[in-house]
Amino acid sequence: MMPGMSALEEIGPWDRRNLALALQGPVGKTYRYLRRMHNEISRERAITSTQTTALSRLTHDGPTKMSDLAAGLELSNSACTAMIEQLEQRGLVRRRGDEEDRRSTRAEVTAEGKALYQEIAAALYGRLADRINRLTLAERHMVLGAFEALARVVD
Repeated sequence: MMPGMSALEEIGPWDRRNLALALQGPVGKTYRYLRRMHNEISRERAITSTQTTALSRLTHDGPTKMSDLAAGLELSNSACTAMIEQLEQRGLVRRRGDEEDRRSTRAEVTAEGKALYQEIAAALYGRLADRINRLTLAERHMVLGAFEALARVVD
């Protein structure tokens, strides 16, 4: 990058390659920070980040077929079952038969699991807020607007 120029000024026309190159650094760095914090906060509570993600999905989506949960977490059915068994042993989830499809099993979060997920989410959002609060008010508005716009096009 040339001195005194932002990445946006330097890339010129908004072709796909230049846009991808401009976004790669800041989006990648933000993603890596969030993943690192997600892993660290989960580890502090003796749970894996994948287990935390499962608790998140079950908290937000409600009781979920095991096969759908596995697909959403990009796990094999057997790996998902093993993970849910571990969470079940800790009292964080429970499994029950699917009333609509007797061949299927649904996983659901318990009150303890929901409380743990909410604790993890609050810690993650708190750490992120601490970083964002280092920005000026104008920068915070700009960041929020940019992420809202990006969310609209990736949905």
